[in-house]
Amino acid sequence: MRILKQIFVVLFFTFGFITKVLSTFTPQQVQKGLDIALAEVRSHYKPVTIFESDYLLFGDSMVINPVGTHYVFLYEKGGDHVTRIDNSNFHGHNFERSLFKFKNDVYALGGYGFWHSHSKLICYNWSDQEWDLVRLNGELPDVAPILSIKQGDSIYALYQFHPNNHKQNSFDSIDFYVIDLNTLAVSRKEYTRKNELITNIYQYQEIGREKWSVWGKEHAISQIYNHETKELFVNFSGPWPFRGKLGAGRHLDSNWLLNKNDFLYVISHGKTLDSIHIPQYVKLYCKKIADFQELVPLIEEEPKLVGEKVYRNWILALVIAIALIISVIIVLILTKNISIGEGKRKIKEYYSELNSDGFNFDSLFQLYFGIYSEKELDIALRIYHLPKDVRVLKRSQMLFTINQMKPGFIERKIHPKHPNQFIYEIKNY
Repeated sequence: MRILKQIFVVLFFTFGFITKVLSTFTPQQVQKGLDIALAEVRSHYKPVTIFESDYLLFGDSMVINPVGTHYVFLYEKGGDHVTRIDNSNFHGHNFERSLFKFKNDVYALGGYGFWHSHSKLICYNWSDQEWDLVRLNGELPDVAPILSIKQGDSIYALYQFHPNNHKQNSFDSIDFYVIDLNTLAVSRKEYTRKNELITNIYQYQEIGREKWSVWGKEHAISQIYNHETKELFVNFSGPWPFRGKLGAGRHLDSNWLLNKNDFLYVISHGKTLDSIHIPQYVKLYCKKIADFQELVPLIEEEPKLVGEKVYRNWILALVIAIALIISVIIVLILTKNISIGEGKRKIKEYYSELNSDGFNFDSLFQLYFGIYSEKELDIALRIYHLPKDVRVLKRSQMLFTINQMKPGFIERKIHPKHPNQFIYEIKNY
């Protein structure tokens, strides 16, 4: 079953890689995929649920990783089902993790579980269909970051440190830890400004090109980051985005906040679609964090389809195999041509022997009298190496010459057991 699943994933993503289809998901299509995934996990994986932070888009495919688990589901745009593609068990150690993609891989940073928070970085392994621990070149605090911002090819993890654990909204500093995703190097940048940030939040994934990052919890909007201006805003007075009463709970109501370009789309339980203009929302209800650490906009490669990093090895292997097959075919053709040419040359030489009357009967005349098979006679006549048709004609020529030289020396008879074969009696006295 596992082999069949791997074959399915390979074929699916190899096809996606070849077509090179860029993501064209609309908010409604994302909502459909999330609704289908929510129904699946709600039916078979209780109490696991789905949040807006649990999906990533790769071309026309959606990869869904329910928060707090290592489960991975695949949804194809326009489909009516999701397919589980991982071999993981329920883990429960990475609630409130930050899910992101980099160079076609799915990563998760930090999380909380088993009464402990952490900053571990894990990556989904497309081949083994498991999550691998990524070993960083440096150390991160052994607590979950309050915010993780992906800027180009780096992750900026923010940690707050309270002077008093009882004062959850008061802290002395925010420390930045930068993870270079290319080298996995970790660097620390202290930031001593006192700012109020909201902890324990989820990031609403970007549908289109990354412009805004929006965070929240239980459908609320907490922080907004502008990747172009590198400004961070905190929502202090923004209204509840959904129609109806508060308290959506554990996402059992299929309410979604979906971020695309300059809009945050609000899809309520009744499939009502509203939109919030993010720049206007920021201007009306949010407060800019003053002197916020500027994040260097490092450049990341253009996004590609899921599985290309792993399955390009399959494609490379396929190309190498095709090249080897072509090379073998060329060698065989050349060898065959050489053999054919050599064979033609030899056949020409063989037929030329029919025009030669320089027969050598030394071996034949040394035979004792008795019965010999046709093969034995041809060996004695030294013509057994010739092709059959040439050998028959050559034997006939030589027997005619022998009978002229020594009449009665050799006599051909029908084989007593095989009427279609001959034997030869030599009378050498």
